[in-house]
Amino acid sequence: MRVFNAKCHAEKLTFEWIVEDIISNKEYLKLKNFCHHGKSNRFDHSIRVAKLSWRITKILGLNSLEAARGAMLHDFYLYHNHEHDLKTHLTAHPKDALFQSKKHFELTDRESDIILCHMWPISDRRPTYPESYIVNIADTLCAVKEYCISLKVQRSRNEARKLSCPLQPQTPCGQGQ
Repeated sequence: MRVFNAKCHAEKLTFEWIVEDIISNKEYLKLKNFCHHGKSNRFDHSIRVAKLSWRITKILGLNSLEAARGAMLHDFYLYHNHEHDLKTHLTAHPKDALFQSKKHFELTDRESDIILCHMWPISDRRPTYPESYIVNIADTLCAVKEYCISLKVQRSRNEARKLSCPLQPQTPCGQGQ
């Protein structure tokens, strides 16, 4: 695989070049069809996590190539989150993502660790590499931002609905009538 042949030049590689084979994979593209963290989809979420992880690891002088690739694959599972109870989903999907990733891509030990450990401490698998911790944190930050954006959009829609319905009370809570 050309990405791994270029490791000695990793500092010169662009994010797009590093993940090109992943984002062009037909199975991986199916992630666009799975809602994730509110109104986002799993494909876009993975790109956000990978870009943030790539930037942080570059700044810190860590392995940005493997961080970006591991982050792109951290949620590469092809089922809807609600198909399992929450606890099962949170602890099992890293293993499912690793299985799916290994079916379609060559992985390094670091990339495998990133995928398996991205839910720590919810899952019992503690990260081995600094890049795994960074992806774990980047995933959490991106998920929180996506949920907040989703809630803000939902609140705006609710407000618009209230204003368009003349039978709805227009007095804000706590101001009495």
